[in-house]
Amino acid sequence: MGQDPGAIRADIERERHELGETVAALAEKADVKGQAQRKISETRETLDRKKEHVVAKGVAKGRHVAGVDGTEGADKRRTMVIAGAVAAGVVLIVLARRR
Repeated sequence: MGQDPGAIRADIERERHELGETVAALAEKADVKGQAQRKISETRETLDRKKEHVVAKGVAKGRHVAGVDGTEGADKRRTMVIAGAVAAGVVLIVLARRR
């Protein structure tokens, strides 16, 4: 009862801010589609980095990296890698959601 109105307003604003952050965190957790898309993007980026590393390593040694370095079969191989990454991402999300 003896609190300053300014202090009360500051408490209310702080509580609103904390509540907003909590709601945003819950909404993020509930967004399964968004989580899946982020995981797929992360997996794609990881695969692209690894592919670049493998190709660079092979080229540096004067070797051809079949299906990855822009030669015959590269498109089919890339599609298969992306499909595998997507499937792995979906499996990871499903397993995480079951916990």
